[in-house]
Amino acid sequence: MTMPFLRLVLVLGLVVAAGGSAAVAALCWRRRRRTPAARTLAGIMVVAAVWCLVAVVAALPVPLWLQYAARWSTYLCVHAVTFGLWALCRDVTSVGGEHRLDRRTLGRFAVVPVVVLVAITLNPWRELFFAETVEPAGSPAAYPWAPDVPRLVSYPVLGYWLHSAYCYALSAAGLWRLVRAWPAAHRYFRRQLTSLLVAAVPPIVLTLAGPIEAGDRGMVDVAPLGFVVTGLTCAHALFRQGLLSVVPVVREHVVERIADAVAVLDPHDRVVDLNAAGRALVRRLRPDLPEPYVGHDVAEVLPLGPSHPLAAGRADVGGRRTLQLAPGLHAEARTSTVHDRRGRPLGRVVVLRDVSEEVAQQVALDDTARRLEQQQRRLTRTHERLAAELEVNERLRERLDREAATDALTGVANRRALAPALTAALAAGTPAAVLVVDLDRFKVLNDTHGHAAGDLALRAVAQALQAGVRPGDTLVRSGGEEFVVVLPGLAPEAALDRAEDLRRRCAGLSLARPAGTHLQVTVSVGVGVAAPGLDAQALVAAADRALYAAKRAGRDRVVLAA
Repeated sequence: MTMPFLRLVLVLGLVVAAGGSAAVAALCWRRRRRTPAARTLAGIMVVAAVWCLVAVVAALPVPLWLQYAARWSTYLCVHAVTFGLWALCRDVTSVGGEHRLDRRTLGRFAVVPVVVLVAITLNPWRELFFAETVEPAGSPAAYPWAPDVPRLVSYPVLGYWLHSAYCYALSAAGLWRLVRAWPAAHRYFRRQLTSLLVAAVPPIVLTLAGPIEAGDRGMVDVAPLGFVVTGLTCAHALFRQGLLSVVPVVREHVVERIADAVAVLDPHDRVVDLNAAGRALVRRLRPDLPEPYVGHDVAEVLPLGPSHPLAAGRADVGGRRTLQLAPGLHAEARTSTVHDRRGRPLGRVVVLRDVSEEVAQQVALDDTARRLEQQQRRLTRTHERLAAELEVNERLRERLDREAATDALTGVANRRALAPALTAALAAGTPAAVLVVDLDRFKVLNDTHGHAAGDLALRAVAQALQAGVRPGDTLVRSGGEEFVVVLPGLAPEAALDRAEDLRRRCAGLSLARPAGTHLQVTVSVGVGVAAPGLDAQALVAAADRALYAAKRAGRDRVVLAA
């Protein structure tokens, strides 16, 4: 006798269900790196495929030990799928790393499955879950089409129903998370949540319906067939809705926790959503406006003028702008328009970030910069004034230095310039000479013609001497009617020639007087020549002695120091 047609159809359906579940598991596993929920769904589909194959084994005439193993495996698959469904719902509605289960949580969830599996394995405890009998081969209760195979017959009792209630409660807890997340989810994620809810219904319904009579006094567990619909639904969601490509996030876990104020406006600029930071901002700006703020125009919720870029009726400005919402309250506003698939505007999203502290700091920095700029201008003016004063002082110093080193009557250097000139001439290591020039009979000139005539004679002699010296020579009025000429780099013969030239220049002077008379002036010159071991003082002294020798010799002459 062959297997009844209904049992054959059910067995083939279970095989197809196993293959479909395995295919969906493979697709999910390929997406495991994109989202943690893909791993969970892949695990559910693998267990579902195993459950279908176990149901196939249980529906065939197999040895008694294999029937026991199939029943034990069925309980294991039921617990694994139930826990997987709860974990999938948790993954889809969780945020960040909250999908990970710690060991303690896994341990708590493992208590019931372990207890049940141990109980149905041990003979005394098995009676708490079902009453069983074994129909021997050839008995009327055996399969008519396989009479030589003993048949295990089980009837559920209290433990089975408690175990079933636990599994349904765990599944309901997971589905309740989806139901609770659905109203607050974006439309894009609502489609995914709906697909998961629909996918979970067929297995639950078939599990509640229980095994089906196969027409040969035997039952076939068709609960795994529900996963055929589950697999197809999830496959559709994977390829058509982007299921698991983006895991939806519960709104209150993200938007409500954002520190920035987020407001969603409809096309008429009415507020349709406002997060916690936005509500706190409105309470600060409009303490008299009662909650809820949803449904109000944005101008009623926020104190915006008609020209404000966020005011009702204004076009989307995009980008970022810093706005003053109240005295001392500034916000950086970012707006973006949301469009549907046809490009029609659905509304705007406005994000306001409190930048009052940054603005206050910027104002303080700008104020400090202005003060520093003013101080810089004052310092520049002070610097320019000091520079001008320093230039004047330098000119005055140079003038004072010149006046301090210049004879006021004759305009030539005074005695202060003599020592440096002598030191420099002797330090050069070349021949040098000193001329001491003295006006002849200057006292008689003063006594006879007056001091004005004496001053005139001194100025005339100084000009004649100045005209006769070389660049680099130094002419000094050392006092009274005496002048000193320092001649660096001149040998004795050249020094005598220069002294004679200067004497002739002075002798040729004719000084006109107011009365029409003229004065004649002569000078006597003593020449001192530098020699080894002779310092500046000794050199001048030698020239003085030569000068006195010229005076004694009759004046108006040049004498070389011996």
